[in-house]
Amino acid sequence: NVSTLLGLLGTIIGLIAAFGYGVLLRLALWLPAVIARHAHDIAAAGCLVPAAVYAALAGFALPTQRALVMLLIAQLVLVSRRRWPAASGLGLALLGVLLADPLASLSASFWLSFGAVALLLAVAADTKQLSLPARFAWLRGPVAFSRVQWALTLGLAPFVIGFFGELSAASMLVNLLAIPLFSLVVVPLRLAALLAAATGIGAAIVAPAEAVAAIAWRLLEAAAAPAWAAFEISPPNAVTLGLAVAAVGVLVMPLRLPGRNLAWLALLPLLVAKSPRPAPGDVALTVLDVGHGLAAVVDTASRRILYDAGPVYRSGFDAGAEIVAPVLSALGKHPLDLMIVSHGDSDHAGGAAAIAATYPAAAILAGPDVELDAPRCAAGQQFSVDSVRFRMLHPPAGFFGSGNDSSCVLAIETASARILLTGDIERRAERQLLGDDIAADVVVVPHHGSLTSSTPAFAARVSARFAIVSSGFNNQWNFPRPEVVERWETNGARVLATGDHGAVEVVLVQDRIDVSTLRARRPRYWHADRPSVSGASARTAL
Repeated sequence: NVSTLLGLLGTIIGLIAAFGYGVLLRLALWLPAVIARHAHDIAAAGCLVPAAVYAALAGFALPTQRALVMLLIAQLVLVSRRRWPAASGLGLALLGVLLADPLASLSASFWLSFGAVALLLAVAADTKQLSLPARFAWLRGPVAFSRVQWALTLGLAPFVIGFFGELSAASMLVNLLAIPLFSLVVVPLRLAALLAAATGIGAAIVAPAEAVAAIAWRLLEAAAAPAWAAFEISPPNAVTLGLAVAAVGVLVMPLRLPGRNLAWLALLPLLVAKSPRPAPGDVALTVLDVGHGLAAVVDTASRRILYDAGPVYRSGFDAGAEIVAPVLSALGKHPLDLMIVSHGDSDHAGGAAAIAATYPAAAILAGPDVELDAPRCAAGQQFSVDSVRFRMLHPPAGFFGSGNDSSCVLAIETASARILLTGDIERRAERQLLGDDIAADVVVVPHHGSLTSSTPAFAARVSARFAIVSSGFNNQWNFPRPEVVERWETNGARVLATGDHGAVEVVLVQDRIDVSTLRARRPRYWHADRPSVSGASARTAL
């Protein structure tokens, strides 16, 4: 739950600072009068230390940066004995975070963190005017808190949908329970346990603190378990998102504008937006930038297929969970119908487990050496969907080998063009394929552009117009190798490497091929204007 996490990070910083301020203030008041007269200043400065230590332990995540900077500003206001508007403090905190990390504005955390605080400040003025009958006066606090959570849920919804492509139906209920539980029970108990362990007072409080934290975590897991707890929504375009943000601003601000409730209508496009799909007979191929590995998404009018799932690194980073699954969600609300895992190498099959867990209904087709309980791919397998033909060219039926040459080779054919996905096949498998019809307009180059693949005969026989290389930026193997690039270019291909261009999207539309790269679609001024391996500018749209 995004808003819960954002609230908790700031709350912990605030609680630590408040505790430190109270302790230091009491200690300073016991000092000689010449020092005690500055007790508030001493406490205001000193409480920043434990808060900063916690922020460092939390890795200086953006919510902790924001909370720490706002705490610093609040203490400056206290020391200066002046009144500052709350919005000015938020603006200074935003400026401070951007000065510390200018690229912070590119992250979802930046917008969600500052958006949540801005909403709190906007709604606070409205809740102060809340009036209830005298006999219900005791409900003023819970009602005000509920209104704040409703405003947060509504106000952050456009950003959550825009960044994550989903919306939580349980978020408001979770916030109503989790924030008081963590703020008033879990966090104070954990801090007390930490203090007890550090000072040697005893660990008697550690067990209750751990028990309460475990119960709180189980409650969060239970709230997230039902299917209705969160539902996917297609990421909106800029116009739809801007309209929704403006509508939220009108709805949550304390201003009483004429026709204010009509702003609800501006949220409807956000909920019904649909990502464009290829027309029947067309195909969209997206080769993701997963570093040294491969993951390619194939979309037809009604089906989605994933060819390979990206790597898992020895550090534990899982590209399937951290890159491929979020991209599948960002490409639009659509289930994954089939995952093809070409062979067992970790840079191709590593993320398969995470994808299978995310999309349990998806069928799986795997190479001979893939450690998955799934049917094996074999030459001759074929099927057609939406007037698009999928045909497996390799390995031969009954093939029991392993390694790169066991890779599943898939041909995707429309009425006017063909795509060839080759996995990591090397010279031996390429020689076997020379006897088949392997000519293609678009090819994903075998084995990341290694010298062990893309033999001159194979490149000539494929004779592709576009050769896409899935390789890491500045990788240690110098993939794609210049000799391999030259072979494909000699046969008329334009070579595009994901390490230089980002994700590469190919759309086969009737009688034309549209190719674009992520760097060309979303250029940034800090991007190096590196020439591509084919000689075209990295910022040139194809």
